[in-house]
Amino acid sequence: MIRANQTANAAHASLFATYAQGLRFQWRPNDGGITQDQVVIPGAELQPPLALRLSRSGNAITAETSRDGGRQFDQIALPAQPVAFPGLPAQPLVGLAITSHNPNLNPGPIISQARFIDLRYRRR
Repeated sequence: MIRANQTANAAHASLFATYAQGLRFQWRPNDGGITQDQVVIPGAELQPPLALRLSRSGNAITAETSRDGGRQFDQIALPAQPVAFPGLPAQPLVGLAITSHNPNLNPGPIISQARFIDLRYRRR
């Protein structure tokens, strides 16, 4: 997940993987805007392991997946990719999001081999 700030309506880009919903790419390019949502891989077709990557270049974010442990990444097919984020700060927030969407359930996550590589802003 990449977020402009910690407010509830902040600009963000996220990749979420769930058994029920599959792999989804969600993004809101501007603070206060509408969150866009696209199914990347339907739940029935989602087969781990799957490496996920969000990359930033300038004010654009690209979402990618890899089925070979991160050696080769494929860009997620979207109507417009990379997605432009005109108000993204030079140092956005980056992290992992875990939820069950049910306050009575513990999501019980298993995270393996999470890496944040070169978080400094750079041009490609």
